[in-house]
Amino acid sequence: MTTELGLSARQTDKLGFSCQRPTAALLPWIELYYAVNNPREADNSRHRLYPDGGASLSIYFSGSDITRVSLAQSQRVHHYVAVADRVISVRFVAGGLYGLFGLPTSEWSGEQFFYPDQHAWLAQLCAELTHNSSTIWAVLDRFFMQQARQRQLEFGLVQQWLAYGREHPQFIRQQLQQHGIARRTLERVFQREVGIAPGQLYKLQRIKRARTMLWRRPELSLTEIALGCGFYDHAHFVRQFSALSGQAPSDYRQRKLSQLYKES
Repeated sequence: MTTELGLSARQTDKLGFSCQRPTAALLPWIELYYAVNNPREADNSRHRLYPDGGASLSIYFSGSDITRVSLAQSQRVHHYVAVADRVISVRFVAGGLYGLFGLPTSEWSGEQFFYPDQHAWLAQLCAELTHNSSTIWAVLDRFFMQQARQRQLEFGLVQQWLAYGREHPQFIRQQLQQHGIARRTLERVFQREVGIAPGQLYKLQRIKRARTMLWRRPELSLTEIALGCGFYDHAHFVRQFSALSGQAPSDYRQRKLSQLYKES
């Protein structure tokens, strides 16, 4: 049995890993909550993180004290090494951080580290997690729902784009133009809220779907996965996957399945 991140039960035990989907009302803005306990003791605490247009907020604990907070968004594959007794993270959907906090990507793109008291909302979140460490999923849901109500959060252009799923960008633009949304308006919104163009987000999301299918559906050929994810053919799939993931899809599948079966 594996988690939705592709970790086996044995791997999650080693990492002290747990995860939880947010309440349904938050899913257009937040993909996942997860926590890692005692990662220094884990054999495999170094992990590859793949770009998908979203952002991660991570809170690092030493004992019961919060030592630092990081906010990260990368458009390239990078490695994550946990160096704390405990890490609690929130994975935001593309545009989710802007929707909930009004933070444009120009203020935080890449990776930045903060002290908890640098932002009022961050200080509040850290205080609530510190005082209610045994109920972190409920604390996170309550905090972000409060933020959503305060900002009177609505389904924005980025969320509308993502809701079209596998549709081609040209088709999505045509649908939005029928509702009076010009292409330049769409591009300005994406630059402010996501930091990349709509077409690039489409590519990242398509590769993300392919990565999941590679380990969840080992019976499918690479061509079947390519066509199922909207690529023109096998060669087109391999080129884009290799460029955005740093390895060929066959190598990714072999490595991922080897990890899952080895650790299961």
